[in-house]
Amino acid sequence: MQPRGFRIATKRYRRLFWPMMVIYVLTIMACSGLLQEDASPLWLRVTCAIATTLPVVIGIWAVLRMAHEADEYTRARQIRALAESGAMLASGLFLTGFLQMYDVIGRVEVFWFGPAYFFCFGIAYCLRSVGKTV
Repeated sequence: MQPRGFRIATKRYRRLFWPMMVIYVLTIMACSGLLQEDASPLWLRVTCAIATTLPVVIGIWAVLRMAHEADEYTRARQIRALAESGAMLASGLFLTGFLQMYDVIGRVEVFWFGPAYFFCFGIAYCLRSVGKTV
């Protein structure tokens, strides 16, 4: 049986994280419909960029808050997965940078490193859940 504090922390996390992800998807769809290739004014493009980023930032904050409010075991798993995903992403960034520098690959959009971080976090957390380390 989980401690009451852990259940409350999990509930708070879900109440914040999942609505933010829905808002994120809806914002992307709305901004994609609003923006036209080269015809949209700068203020609208900046507004859409900020509006799309805010739910992601709040989602990241929710993950960190969950880790902070959880029991010691869950907190340790979360923090290790966050650190391991950072190490995986940094390794990928170095490899990508050198592949670009040596003209092996073309330009890679910086945007993709955000989703790559969450992908790495998922891998690290799953590996930690089955008792393996990266």
